[in-house]
Amino acid sequence: MTKMQKDNKPLIISLLMTGSELVSGEITDTNSVFLARELMSDGVMVDRKLVVGDGFGAITDALLLLTEKSDVVIVNGGLGSTIDDLTAEVVASVSGRKLVENSRAIEHIEKRFGRKFLSENSPFYDQIKKQALIPESADLLDNPVGLALGFKLKIQRAICYFTPGVPGEMQEMFRQSILPDIRLLFGLKPRFGISKLNIIGLGESQVQQLIHRHIARETWDRVRLGFRASLATVELKMSIDDPASEPILKESRERIKELLAEYLFSESGSLPETVIRLLRDNRMRIAVAESCTGGLIASQITAVPGASDVFEGGVISYSNQSKTRLLGVHEGDIEVFGAVSQEVATAMVKGVLEKTGADIAVAVTGIAGPTGGSELKPVGTVYIAWGISGSIQTRLLLIKRERSVFQQLVSTVALDLIRRSLLGLDVDGIYYFDEISRKRL
Repeated sequence: MTKMQKDNKPLIISLLMTGSELVSGEITDTNSVFLARELMSDGVMVDRKLVVGDGFGAITDALLLLTEKSDVVIVNGGLGSTIDDLTAEVVASVSGRKLVENSRAIEHIEKRFGRKFLSENSPFYDQIKKQALIPESADLLDNPVGLALGFKLKIQRAICYFTPGVPGEMQEMFRQSILPDIRLLFGLKPRFGISKLNIIGLGESQVQQLIHRHIARETWDRVRLGFRASLATVELKMSIDDPASEPILKESRERIKELLAEYLFSESGSLPETVIRLLRDNRMRIAVAESCTGGLIASQITAVPGASDVFEGGVISYSNQSKTRLLGVHEGDIEVFGAVSQEVATAMVKGVLEKTGADIAVAVTGIAGPTGGSELKPVGTVYIAWGISGSIQTRLLLIKRERSVFQQLVSTVALDLIRRSLLGLDVDGIYYFDEISRKRL
């Protein structure tokens, strides 16, 4: 559903993402994903998105096209100090305005960098001064975390917001300045209530089928469902526009939490954050022993601020020799059972617990591919072992995905098995991407 303006006309919002690195595929366009999701949370659908390189003509053509029929255009990128940052120049040209040195922008730069960088003998003078050149009569948008201020200007029929390309800077500018301004100008109200549930193990289609099978369909006339699937998880969003529907939202949320109890890992926060919280609550420290994931489990844990409270350390034992030398896995076990086996995974957990003194550990050993498999152990075979000293469990999965995807999925399952274990949940639950357990769907 598209939000309506005060005059009951649908609000048309478009995005223009600039940057040659986006067009070439050197980096992924995450900024437009953020903007679309944030706007969707306010009930506004993005009408269209254009991605163009850093050429003056390409940006000009795209801006003219979008401003002709849109009410709002959010432009991202090209406000920096280098020669390929051309957005301000394009806006001046398209709008028939001059580029002028903005005193407030100068003050902002001085506050961030210091006056010495704006002295004429500074080697950075021209580059830094470039970011203070703003189209005449444009309204500035504050940048609380970066150097380049954004600005707002009407072009053709559209109100345009120009933002820096750095994700953190753009996000803060959007939340603090742009979204509140759009709400004010167009009489939009944020949705009255939104609930989110984060799920692992089931895909979005399975989640939807389960919900519709057990909850009356008339509920969804009052509560709107939305799904956002990532590689291994699904975010289920429930929202309402009418305050009178709040009891129905609460009732449906609690019912879904019952239906998905073992698959629900949080209402907010990532899986690693959830695991860290559980470890902290249980006053436990964790260690990891990784083979096929190459350190990805440890990386996911330590990416979370405060991980040092619970993370003891890890061993990347990729070769058979390192499994023996660093973790004490017996050569005979590797020869008899193979490096990818329940016995070796269990020994890896025992070894890393002994070496680090951690309270709990998880280990993975598998065949990431694309080669190295056999009839008995095809590519995608992985054993995950986890537990405490004297109580170690294992699980066999078959994840037939491209190598990097396989590694990410295995790392996610390893963390989820720790979560399930700490909560006393079934550790033999379904993972839809696992060829073994998905047969139970």
